[in-house]
Amino acid sequence: MTQKHTKLADIREQCAQDLPGRIDDAFATYRRYIAEPPPGDPKLFSAYQAGAKAALAHIDALTKLARWAETPEADIGAGGRGGDDGESLLAAARAAVGAATATPDNEAEDENS
Repeated sequence: MTQKHTKLADIREQCAQDLPGRIDDAFATYRRYIAEPPPGDPKLFSAYQAGAKAALAHIDALTKLARWAETPEADIGAGGRGGDDGESLLAAARAAVGAATATPDNEAEDENS
């Protein structure tokens, strides 16, 4: 095993240990967030909805990363991950970060386009 593969295996192991707790924390935070009634003002509601969507995107990205971390390395080399590769996981993480930093005004403009 090369040094690069060893480091990747170490990262995979750390992710497998760390991510379940982080997913639980993210989901608990999301549940607390949506337990509050949404604001009545349309702009505030849009911001509330954007926050909820960003939280779900974050949970989704963490879940995909956790699946990657739990996949045996032999399955990865054989393409046994259903088409997910490191690049698609990074793309999902970048999308989640983008969703978390999007402003409600930008989303409204995108929806109207």
